[in-house]
Amino acid sequence: MQKLLLFLCLIPSLVFSQKARPEAYLDHKQFESPDGKILLEVYLQFNISTFRLLRNEAGLFYGKIELTEIVKRGEEIIDFRKVTLDSPLMVDSLINDFSDQHRFSLDPGYYNLEFEIRDVLNDSSEIVRSHLPVELKKPSQVISISDIQQLEGYTKAETQGPLTKGGYDLIPFVSNYYSPDIEKLAYYFEIYRSEQLGNGEMFLLKQYIREKNNGEPVDQMAKISRQNVKPVVPVLSVFDIKNLPTGSYELVVELRNKANELLAEKSFEFIRTNVEREFKPEDILKVNLAATFVEKISNNDSINEFISCLRPIAMPNEIGMIDTIVNSQDMNLKKQFFYYFWANRDPLGTEMTWIKYKQTVDYVNRIFGTKIKRGYQTDRGYVFLKYGAPNWVTDRPNEPSSYPYQIWQYKKVGKFNNKRFIFYLPDLVTNDYVMLHSDVPGEVRNYRWEQMLNNRNSPNINIDEGNGGNNQHWGGNSGEFYKNPR
Repeated sequence: MQKLLLFLCLIPSLVFSQKARPEAYLDHKQFESPDGKILLEVYLQFNISTFRLLRNEAGLFYGKIELTEIVKRGEEIIDFRKVTLDSPLMVDSLINDFSDQHRFSLDPGYYNLEFEIRDVLNDSSEIVRSHLPVELKKPSQVISISDIQQLEGYTKAETQGPLTKGGYDLIPFVSNYYSPDIEKLAYYFEIYRSEQLGNGEMFLLKQYIREKNNGEPVDQMAKISRQNVKPVVPVLSVFDIKNLPTGSYELVVELRNKANELLAEKSFEFIRTNVEREFKPEDILKVNLAATFVEKISNNDSINEFISCLRPIAMPNEIGMIDTIVNSQDMNLKKQFFYYFWANRDPLGTEMTWIKYKQTVDYVNRIFGTKIKRGYQTDRGYVFLKYGAPNWVTDRPNEPSSYPYQIWQYKKVGKFNNKRFIFYLPDLVTNDYVMLHSDVPGEVRNYRWEQMLNNRNSPNINIDEGNGGNNQHWGGNSGEFYKNPR
C-alpha cells in the first residue's frame, strides 16, 4: 500500500510554477596522470529549455550561461573556474541540450566541489547553487582501471586538446538511463601499470553486460581481447544495445592474467528501456500466468478496459493486436497479451509498472474524460499518457476570434527538446480538446493551425488562401504563446 500511495503522489498536476530555474545534469570521473596527480573530470549537461533564449539577426536561437566551479579542501580554495558559456546556435524546432567538461589536476584527498549556474539573459531567473563531496584515492601500485566514462559521441582528434584521450575527442553522456532511441552504449577507460606483468607478457581484457539483479551475463553482450602490456592502455569501446531488453544492467570490465586470475575489475550500472523489440504474436501463447498479478482477473469488461487504455503507449504492431484481442472471446488470451505487454517493458517490476500506469490512466480519465469518451481516448489524454505531464500549459478559453485552446510545452520528448502541442475546442461545449498541431515527429503537423484556430468568427474564410483566417485581430496571441508558453 505504501508504494501505491507513492505512485499517487508522483502523478503530476497541470498547474506548474512559472519561476525560471536553470537545470543541469552532473557527472564526474577520475583518471590518473604520469606525475601522480588525479585528473578529476567534471561533466555538466545543460537543459537549454530551462534558460532564456534570444534570436539573432539570422533568426537562430542562442543562450548564455555563467558557470562557476570551486574546488575546496576544507575551507581552502584549491582551484577555481568561472566562465561564460555560449550555447550552440539553434533553429526553433531543433533546440538541443549542450554540455561542458573541465579537468582539475589534484592531489589525492577529500574535496568539496561547489557549483553556481546563472542564466545571463534572464535577470529574474534563479541562481542555482549546489555542491558535491568527492574522494580522490591515491593511485594503486598494481595494475588497475580508471573510472568508465560513458559517451554520447566521439571523433578522431586532429590536434591534441586538453581533454583529448586515447587520440579521441570525447563527448560525455551525463546519464545512466538509455532510452529506446539510443542504440549504442559507448564508453572509454584506461588501464594503468600493466607493464608490471613483465616484458612481452599479455593480459586478457573482458568486457560484458550482466543483469544487475541476478548477475547473469547477457547473451551476445561480451567481448574478449588480448592486450600488450603498457604503462597506460586507452580503451574506447561500443556495445550495440538495440535489442537489449528493458531492465537494470551493469557494464563490467575485467583484467585477467594468462592463468585466468582476476587482476582488476570496474563496472557501472545503467537502466535500459526498450519497447521496440520485435513483437512476436506467437510468444503470447507461451505466457504462463501462474502466480502473476494477471491470473486473478476474471471480469471481461475489466480486462478489455485494461487492454484498451494501452493504446497511447503501444507500438504500431501492438495497436493492431489490441483491436483483435479486445474483440476476442478468449479470456485467457486477453490475459496473456496483457501480461506479455508489461513484461516486455519491465520484466523485473511488471506489476508495479502497470500499477503506476493505471494510476495515471485514472487521473487522465478524471481530468480529460467526456460524457462519451474515457480520458485516455481523448487527444489530451493520449499525449499525457504517451509523453507524460507537460512542463508548461497555456490555457486560453476566451480569446477573441479564436476557439478555446491549450498549448502544452515539453522540455524533452525522447531525444528531442522543447516540443509543443496545441489543442482546440471546435464544438465550444465538451471537454474534448482536439490536437490541432504539434512539432513532435510522428504527431499531427498542421502548418495552417493558426488559420483554423482563428476561424471561429470568420466561418467563410478560405484557410487555403495565403493568409486566410490569420489576419491581425485584437487579442490574438496564439502564435506568441506557441513560441513562448506562459
